[in-house]
Amino acid sequence: MTGADLPDWAWWVLPPQAAVRNLFAVPPGRAPVRVPVALRQARSLQRDDRLDEAVRAYRAAIEELRREEGADAPLTLGAGAGLASALFDVGDLRDAGREARDVVERAGRELPADHAVILAADRVHARTMHGFGLYDHAESSLRDLLKACDGGFGPEHRLTLRVRGDLAALCADRDTAAVGAATEYGNLIDAATAALGPTDEDVLGIRLDAAILTIRRGQATTAIGTLERLLALQSGTLGGSHGQTIRARHRLADMLLLVGRAAEAELECREVVRRWRQRHGSADPRTLAAQDLLVRCLCARKAYRLAEGDCRLVLSARTELLGEHHPTTLATRLRLVRILHAVGEHAEAAEHAGAIERLARQGIARPDGEDTTRMPMELRRMWTPDYPHLLDAVRGIAATRPKPNDF
Repeated sequence: MTGADLPDWAWWVLPPQAAVRNLFAVPPGRAPVRVPVALRQARSLQRDDRLDEAVRAYRAAIEELRREEGADAPLTLGAGAGLASALFDVGDLRDAGREARDVVERAGRELPADHAVILAADRVHARTMHGFGLYDHAESSLRDLLKACDGGFGPEHRLTLRVRGDLAALCADRDTAAVGAATEYGNLIDAATAALGPTDEDVLGIRLDAAILTIRRGQATTAIGTLERLLALQSGTLGGSHGQTIRARHRLADMLLLVGRAAEAELECREVVRRWRQRHGSADPRTLAAQDLLVRCLCARKAYRLAEGDCRLVLSARTELLGEHHPTTLATRLRLVRILHAVGEHAEAAEHAGAIERLARQGIARPDGEDTTRMPMELRRMWTPDYPHLLDAVRGIAATRPKPNDF
């Protein structure tokens, strides 16, 4: 068996410098380690982007391993690193950071610093710091982690390539216009494709991140062509219902709307809403983000009454999910104000505008007012304005039909 043949969970219990042939060696007097079915299921669910189910499966596996192997056994800690990763993927940054930190502290008592369990948990912790905007700390941690992975696993290993992707994403967030991020993504795509193959899930994910950077740099036409090619490849390789494929379709719809192709954008967006709703339900943040984009598509072609109904549904769901003070909820309410003005419902629009100003002022005074840590990172980037911007926007709305680009 070679390193490439090992199952993913094996890297959690394999020190990078250890010989592969010793992976399944059993210490004298100990029975072989049995990998719980729940742990295998958790990894499979996480790969399939069924994240809520993956979190539950990881928790079940950890409880079983604690009873049978002990709380500080490498496989138990490896399952903890997997749980931290799934929590991060689902958008729960606080719990992901806590779980990763706990794994690192426990593993550090018995395992070498370059053990795969520690490296995996360190990666999650660094990514949570990135998510919280602690860029300097995140970059320092990721560079140390890249050095450890490069020396332990080698430059072509999946974990090493993932850490390089994390650094490229960090570079892009620190400076959207940075040429360095675009160059790094280009080099990373070449390296990952050579190591893993052009249709590997990680390679497709890196290509999607690179396309998103193109979007954020204002290169819409280039981004549309890239996303269309990537979407075709993802649909054929991962399937139309895979999370990566749906995210790429969402980005494509966004870009089509940006360049004025509202009818095409609406078709893509309806498919995104349908797919997310099938996978995660109507109240999931991803479903709601797609439905919010659909509202914008409808407004762009002046179907304001249809947009009004969808916008009310999104506002109701976000109020229940995030609370009425949350900036994302208020941004949705602001969109409804504009739509109501467009259909002539000026009195109700004024009521909602007054509510936005009151709630935004309260939100400014609340230290947890802008807590978006339970939302996927890409949704926080896309949908979370700050309170002063909301106040300025609501004050600037005239009681006349807004222009389509106001939506």
